[in-house]
Amino acid sequence: MFPGSGEDEFIVFNINYPKTRSYCHIDMINENYNINIWGNEVYVPFIRITNSYNKSRKLGFEIGFVRKVCDNGVIFESELVSLSYFHYNKSVKNVMDYINKDMKLKKLKDIEKSFIEYMRNLNEIRIEKKYFTNITAKIFGLKFNTENVSAKYRRIIEKQKEEFLNIMERLKKKYIGELGENAYGLFNTVTAFANETKFVKCDRYNGYQTKSRKWVRK
Repeated sequence: MFPGSGEDEFIVFNINYPKTRSYCHIDMINENYNINIWGNEVYVPFIRITNSYNKSRKLGFEIGFVRKVCDNGVIFESELVSLSYFHYNKSVKNVMDYINKDMKLKKLKDIEKSFIEYMRNLNEIRIEKKYFTNITAKIFGLKFNTENVSAKYRRIIEKQKEEFLNIMERLKKKYIGELGENAYGLFNTVTAFANETKFVKCDRYNGYQTKSRKWVRK
């Protein structure tokens, strides 16, 4: 997927796992591979390796892009390769041999072109500040519904809603000030929200980044 790159050119960019440590996501980037969308908007592609020790996750590979200036990331091509390969006490040295020979890996250049096109289109779509919070909640399926729940859960939901609104006010101020009231500013607000680890728990991190991609492609 990264033609001409040697294994020594890749570094671990991020590791994410739940408290149970039953699985993990490992993000690796090639620092020599940059994508310039326009002007100073530089992104770096990363490959996310997902694996578990208890069969809760298949060994899989996904492609994402991260904005270099602030580490906002999105999973842009989900499950490029997913392997049913459980390696209890076995070497993973030849794990790629288990891929079906007929499986065609998508070329990074093709994915990159698609990503750039979407980002440029987002920059042309005006979205007013007042819609950022509601759209973000919609993207991630956050409803904060307090109807027909006990007083205890109502307090919990109201606290979560307040926390969400506080985070959004901070992120909107930053990215609207930096990028303007447009879909690209909203995209960065959304992907930055996925990095809010106190609100977005580790087991939902990958899902939030995938939902960001789904919204972009609608």
